[in-house]
Amino acid sequence: MIKFNWHHIILAVIIAVFFLMFLIFGTKLVKPAPEYGKYCDIETRPVLVEKNGSELAEDYVKMQECQEEYESNLKVYSNNLFLFTIIFVVLVVAISLLLLKNEAVVGGLLLGSLMFLIWGDWELLEIYG
Repeated sequence: MIKFNWHHIILAVIIAVFFLMFLIFGTKLVKPAPEYGKYCDIETRPVLVEKNGSELAEDYVKMQECQEEYESNLKVYSNNLFLFTIIFVVLVVAISLLLLKNEAVVGGLLLGSLMFLIWGDWELLEIYG
């Protein structure tokens, strides 16, 4: 019969949450996501101009170009983030299962890694979803 030690479970959850926060904030610190304001002027609004029918104003064309550039850079960032999370999670799982002996620490690192992987996938889904 399996005996549950609640202290180990609570410690594992605490380690997982802090490990996840460390990974997310560290990732955003090392390589921040592209910001829309750096590519497009937020105040720019598309304007429809009436000239022999409907014709898009020059501001709208500029906004479309900067939007495409922003989305392109965001896709590259998301792909890199996804690859980083996969590689990092595999490394943490291997190290925690092979080298560590404390059940609470191993459980916390595994749970934190799983949540980090979900976070990386979620960031990717926001772009491609």
